[in-house]
Amino acid sequence: MRMNINTFNRMLVFMPLVFSVLFELKKFKIWYQIIFLWDQGATPFQELLQLSPHSFRYFLMYPVIYISESIGVDRDFFFSLIILFIGFYAVSLLCASLKIMKGNHRRQIIPCLFISVVIVFLLFYMNGRGAIALCGFALLVNNIIKLEMGMTPNVWIFTNIFLALLLTSVSSGTLAVSFLTLSMYLLQQIKHILSGILRVRFFVERFKIFFVCLLFCIIFSSIIIVGFEKNLNFYGVGYEGFVNMLGHGIGAVLKPLLHSISMTSLIAIVCIIGIILNTIVQRFRYSLIVRILIICCGCGLFGYTTLSMAIVPLLILSTLYFPYVSASADRATHLRNAT
Repeated sequence: MRMNINTFNRMLVFMPLVFSVLFELKKFKIWYQIIFLWDQGATPFQELLQLSPHSFRYFLMYPVIYISESIGVDRDFFFSLIILFIGFYAVSLLCASLKIMKGNHRRQIIPCLFISVVIVFLLFYMNGRGAIALCGFALLVNNIIKLEMGMTPNVWIFTNIFLALLLTSVSSGTLAVSFLTLSMYLLQQIKHILSGILRVRFFVERFKIFFVCLLFCIIFSSIIIVGFEKNLNFYGVGYEGFVNMLGHGIGAVLKPLLHSISMTSLIAIVCIIGIILNTIVQRFRYSLIVRILIICCGCGLFGYTTLSMAIVPLLILSTLYFPYVSASADRATHLRNAT
């Protein structure tokens, strides 16, 4: 069986990172909170019952530590090996999203090579949590694109969406990005449902998507709220705590301005900006991906790891606009009309 040229190129690009991990020049370390819970003898199910911000994170990481301890391998080294596969899978998801939208496999070689180089470069500077969240967000965007390009909603797609949310839950900020992206997509389904009420099959499919996405949003909303309250209490009280949270990301430059205005004024400004952006985005060819990019940048004000999620829609958009390749008119129109 012949290896796909894009897969071969990805493997070559990943070689520097692979050797860096094998020779321990680059190590992805398991973060402190997970090690603390392990040392305390906590079980994943205990954490899930307590519903803390670390519940899903510990649920994800517990098997990694358990297996590494069982086979006598350094836990960080074993985790680093897993991140290699996760990073490779993230690139594969981005290239798959490109293939769905372009519909032309032969013209993906250069764009996929570009995606591979960018992701590998980022992985050299990312921590393990960032890599996991990046893969999870790429999985979420990939499955949203599948649904919008007309793929019939099925158990596999919905399972992937749930897994994507689970992977991005390694950080409160990255989970917020995924939650808002899914919520945005959920709201779009209302328009689809109303417009397709006379087309039974279309109506049923869109209602199914709406119902499952709503269920996932309800499940993860509790984690979002708990994490937000915890961060708010850590950085201060009320509006002051909210503004201080910006100090964790590029939003730090806005802190002096936000301290000088009230929360009501901030809400009004955000609403006005949202309306203006929504009006502008509707004119874009790939408005769905642009909206996802805006969500990433908005949440990215609160953290650099959160901001790094913007690389997913940014890479998709940049490769779609490569001068010698473009999505077919039908596919591009479908993505534009999806919003």
